[in-house]
Amino acid sequence: MKIQGVIASVMVSDIDRAIGFYRDKLGLTVESEHADWVMFQEGIAIQLSPVPASELKWDPNSVVITLVVEDCEAAYRILTSRGVAFLSAPASSPGLTAVASLRDTENNVLQLLQL
Repeated sequence: MKIQGVIASVMVSDIDRAIGFYRDKLGLTVESEHADWVMFQEGIAIQLSPVPASELKWDPNSVVITLVVEDCEAAYRILTSRGVAFLSAPASSPGLTAVASLRDTENNVLQLLQL
């Protein structure tokens, strides 16, 4: 068996709001759009959750979507200029050049990562 790719699916409670965030704020490109899910060319899918999401959903077993970027500081500046709020500004970490954390409109955690 050969894995041909990986798609990270994010459950959301408001598909239109999530599309706006991932497409308009993060700049992802919609590949296909359906009534209850959207696939982006960058390998991320958003899907309408059959169960209402809690106000704050983060536990040690949560999935974190990591977006690898060329320049974490530049990506941080671009996204903050688009109104994206960050949990943490870019900071160095052992073995990494920089990492910054944010939440999407559905309270899922995302990271910008510069290797």
